[in-house]
Amino acid sequence: MVGREHECDRLGAALTTARDGRGQVVLIAGEPGIGKTRLAEEAARIATTLGMSRAWGRAVDDDGSPPFWPFRLAIRSLAADGDRGHGWPRAKPSPARPRRSCGRRSGSCCSRR
Repeated sequence: MVGREHECDRLGAALTTARDGRGQVVLIAGEPGIGKTRLAEEAARIATTLGMSRAWGRAVDDDGSPPFWPFRLAIRSLAADGDRGHGWPRAKPSPARPRRSCGRRSGSCCSRR
């Protein structure tokens, strides 16, 4: 990306740090037409080269859109990619992690297994 080397370097550093287990937040903001979407696409490309999952969510300027709509779209996208082996893996129960179950057991609603 011509003229965006500094921004791309910062994105790459943030993504590498996140991949290594230290959470990061990146906000791309600015006036319409300055290349925010292109920069986000570059971030997605960098994430892919780092072996990371990525997803898109879009905000709509509509009072009728559901709460957290962009996040719902992104999560739905990751779940769909997981079905194709590219996104979040399907959750599998872990025997090491206790599960909660509800039922009538000694007057208690919930018990640990």
